[in-house]
Amino acid sequence: MASPEGKSVRCHLCPGRPFKGREALTAHWTFSPKHAWCAKCKAVFRDDAARKHHYKASVNHHMCFDQNCKAYLQELDSLQILLAHQAKFHNGCSLCNTIHPSQEALDQHHREIHHGCLECHRQFEKQDALAQHKLSHLPINRTCFGCRDVFPSISALISHYESGICPLRMNLHVLNTLASEPWHSSLYMPTPSPTPGCQYQCPTCKSPWALLSGLFAHIEGNACAEELTHSLGTVLQHVRLTIEIVTPEGFADTK
Repeated sequence: MASPEGKSVRCHLCPGRPFKGREALTAHWTFSPKHAWCAKCKAVFRDDAARKHHYKASVNHHMCFDQNCKAYLQELDSLQILLAHQAKFHNGCSLCNTIHPSQEALDQHHREIHHGCLECHRQFEKQDALAQHKLSHLPINRTCFGCRDVFPSISALISHYESGICPLRMNLHVLNTLASEPWHSSLYMPTPSPTPGCQYQCPTCKSPWALLSGLFAHIEGNACAEELTHSLGTVLQHVRLTIEIVTPEGFADTK
């Protein structure tokens, strides 16, 4: 908008109106009710809506845009301060500078977008990594039906049985036999197995698994829509009932 000495300048928002120099034009932009002036960026906008769009898009501004907030349109000192403000008062995500209507919506955003753990706030690159990490926060409430050792997950408990170290002499062969006995076992143990070396498969997503513990870990990790309350839940019930009637010496030695 600069002009040669002695020449008038014009407002591009007010066609035909001349001003005597840059200072007069800037004063017009600053005080005219017809325009919206950004003093920090020294920029003029057609109206307040255009200026607010500028505030939101510009990296030079750190403002809260909640009209019910005391800090509405106040210029905060830094992006970090703005993110902290939004996180405290507006369900804001400090990772991507977004606002959410509720804490539940923010939690869902963290899980789905940032693969975030709501317990310790760690972030993971993939959803399955988060699912495995979340097992570390589970209370140790999975107790062996026989020796009373406790485990952080059902898959860990089943792995204990598969290892053969349980005093009941439960082992991989016995566990596989028990898993095949329920009437609906074909849902998770199809015969013949469609994948060589993998006698188990997820009833929902059909992913193959060599061990029952691997299948349970898959379900506990929320890798698909299958749940432990579905067909596989009866496997544990069947194992428990079998152990309750087994002799004190445990299961017979089998391989």
